[in-house]
Amino acid sequence: MSFTRIDHIALSVESLRQAENFYTCLFGLEVLCREAPNEGWSALPVDTGWDEAEAAGIPLQCSLLGCEGFRLALCRGVPEHASQGRLNHICLCADAAEVCRLREQAEELGCLIKVETPAHLIFEDPYGVCWEVTVSRCK
Repeated sequence: MSFTRIDHIALSVESLRQAENFYTCLFGLEVLCREAPNEGWSALPVDTGWDEAEAAGIPLQCSLLGCEGFRLALCRGVPEHASQGRLNHICLCADAAEVCRLREQAEELGCLIKVETPAHLIFEDPYGVCWEVTVSRCK
């Protein structure tokens, strides 16, 4: 296997702005980016704050916070599955061959494939855990 690291852990939160303030204070994290849906996902410039986004009518849905060795994604929304709790997904870094191998293995084991490209895979396992495996963010 060739996983290199956990890229990030994502939590579902009802109030994205409030959770962002809490976790930046609690862990001393910096805002790495804020994202909104736009034919996929679009990241705002890092210097664009909440007030500017709201004034422009941009519906922020995700914040990525981080420091050396730790990245936390906050996703607006209520958890889909009660068994999942606040965990939205776990993202792993891997090489392209591992993404391909994992896609085949996940399907064979009955996982629900949600997104797949040669460099990106998102699937839900039978226990309700959503996994993201990516090559692009891991370089």
